[in-house]
Amino acid sequence: MKPRDHEAGSDSGRRISEAIAELSLPSSAIRRLDDAAAVAARAGIEVHWFAGRTPWTFDATVLAYDWYRPPGGDGSLHLHKVVPDPAEQVWFGGIEDGDCAVFVADASTAQRVLGETSFFEYFVTDVQLRWLLVENHHGAMIAVGDEVRARVRSLAAEEEER
Repeated sequence: MKPRDHEAGSDSGRRISEAIAELSLPSSAIRRLDDAAAVAARAGIEVHWFAGRTPWTFDATVLAYDWYRPPGGDGSLHLHKVVPDPAEQVWFGGIEDGDCAVFVADASTAQRVLGETSFFEYFVTDVQLRWLLVENHHGAMIAVGDEVRARVRSLAAEEEER
């Protein structure tokens, strides 16, 4: 696993592709959506979760969410604790202006890939858009959707007990 220092203004799509190559993952395990499909996937995510609001901005008055900042601030290490089914197909990618790369893999593979990149803000969502996870520049995991919200609340409560 690589150190995940924050790199502002980076090309997350390129870095995800490099991590996939470094891990020698086969195309049957993970693939990058073509540009048209990626734009459509992102538009679907933004309309579903942020309709009429600034995308990737979390405001509790209009969108129910919970958050958790894991020790060390690396949410990618904790995805398996939050994602309802690690074998489930997900879309994931960076949240950056001008970079609309979207990848599809099972959640377990997405976690491996994200763990091999230097830090950038990213999203992970099931392809049916039942839930959304975002790791922001503060290292906080933001969860939208009942299943992942409950899991994030549980992680936060466990951390408070320590």
